[in-house]
Amino acid sequence: MASTPPNLLMVSGDATIAAGKRGAFYHMLERFAPAWSRIDVIVPRTPIATTTELFGNVFIHPSPRSKALQWLHIVERGRSLSRQRQYALMTSHDYGWHYNGLGSWLLHRSTGTPYVSEILHVTGYPHAAGVREWMQGCVTRLYIRLVRSQVAGFRVDNAVELPRLLTRLGVASEKILVLYALYIDHAVFRARAIPKEYDVMFCGRADSNKGADILLRAVATLVKARPSLTLLMRVAGREESAWRRLADRLGISTRITWRNWVESPEELASLYCASRMLVCTSLSEGGPRVVAEAMACGIPVVSTPVGVVPEIVEHGRSGLVVDWTPASVAAAIARILDDPDGAAAIGVEGHQRVLRFERSAVIDAYASAYRRLADGIERRLIV
Repeated sequence: MASTPPNLLMVSGDATIAAGKRGAFYHMLERFAPAWSRIDVIVPRTPIATTTELFGNVFIHPSPRSKALQWLHIVERGRSLSRQRQYALMTSHDYGWHYNGLGSWLLHRSTGTPYVSEILHVTGYPHAAGVREWMQGCVTRLYIRLVRSQVAGFRVDNAVELPRLLTRLGVASEKILVLYALYIDHAVFRARAIPKEYDVMFCGRADSNKGADILLRAVATLVKARPSLTLLMRVAGREESAWRRLADRLGISTRITWRNWVESPEELASLYCASRMLVCTSLSEGGPRVVAEAMACGIPVVSTPVGVVPEIVEHGRSGLVVDWTPASVAAAIARILDDPDGAAAIGVEGHQRVLRFERSAVIDAYASAYRRLADGIERRLIV
């Protein structure tokens, strides 16, 4: 490696860090930053429009423009920053309509800075929640085909689902970088002796791809024989009101506790441990992080086979894999509730399956891979 760490330019879709929230992105950067001399992060518009400094060498640059014009901010801000210093590598968090991807590709063409396209979630893959998601999935496939020969690599955060898709789209295997985005602090997400308050927990953004309607319909069938069944919905977002209305129509609102934002990872871990299981009914996912966190807490998980789930959830051993139907989800929930000993064994095995996602180790591997990539590009340029 070079004696002086290089600079890194990141184009992210996560604006929470510019708004002062200390979520997963913040904690990732805290560990990731020492591998670089300087990291500049271009993010979407937030109420706070000024550049923020973190950890002494990370600078967050929020856009003053609308999301549709985020690509233009990336080009303008990226060119300005590139005139001030040289970047060994640029990363682009690419998703949805690919405003980041368009801006990063144009910036790459303008400055020559090599870049990695981070495809952590293909909207609508493997299943779309509607026409909009299907269209975004088509845009992603088109984007991958257009830039596959120009990017230094594609970062993905699972070893099965996304590499299979990229290969079908003509991406060379050496350009597929499996670098997980599941960073679990096992000191926080661990088994705790907490009384069980909820039979089922659902956790995530209230977006259509989460498939919460499938779970609600499953619960509606279960409460007929289990009138005391309890469900925790830890959600926040645009679909929450629709989900609440559906729960009202299904007659299960009295069985549901609704929670929005939690104050800390410790509080979220406590909610996992206070539940008999976590259920994930997503149609498409980038993680799902909540499945791995719940497994780290030693509680059984029921999940559709999205994202990293096929790698960590072995049906009947470390969790239960279901299809996208209420009947399948209901049967899995009943199986967990009817067999406490079996559920406990699944929880123990699930915990073992996610130990490899220990936060510091995963982030260090992520930083090291990008440093090796940047150093390799630099050596080729010198030759």
